[in-house]
Amino acid sequence: MLKKLNLDQIRHIYKTYMTEDFPADELKPLSSIERMLTAGVYSCYALYDGAELLAYAYLVEYKGYVLVDYFAVSKKRRGEGVGTRVISLLKEHLAGKTILIECEDTDFAKDGVEENIRKRRIAFYEKSGFTLSKAKTKLFDVRYVILSYPEIDNVGEAIGTVYSVMLTKEHYNKNFEVYNK
Repeated sequence: MLKKLNLDQIRHIYKTYMTEDFPADELKPLSSIERMLTAGVYSCYALYDGAELLAYAYLVEYKGYVLVDYFAVSKKRRGEGVGTRVISLLKEHLAGKTILIECEDTDFAKDGVEENIRKRRIAFYEKSGFTLSKAKTKLFDVRYVILSYPEIDNVGEAIGTVYSVMLTKEHYNKNFEVYNK
């Protein structure tokens, strides 16, 4: 069962795991997460086996859309089906809402190794029932493809709606772009 995290648990996972699981340039400041928590548009969940953290998901929820902001499986538990299990639990928990996933665009990978990692990540989500949309985004010069569950026609609008609550108006206008809608 997914456990909704309290602020202390969110901070602990951020400082202990997220700083290892995500590159520094992809990790937003903890203060931004706390701001969105206070605003009521952010929630965090984890799956445990006893006291052992198996996986976590940090989500932005706004107007019926949910963006998976961060999702990771414990390094020592990868390849055991934990990620698939968590995605399934999230889909159950978020029933009636549209879940959005961003994955780095394969067209902009720096080499073949990175391209394969990106392709595997996209394939994982497709295998989990997500649909790769035509919508793509550019956020702070990083390009993403967008997947949704269930499939919707207005993915570009949906992702823009979520980012409108995540970013200041200035950052939204300067650093966020949706294309290939």
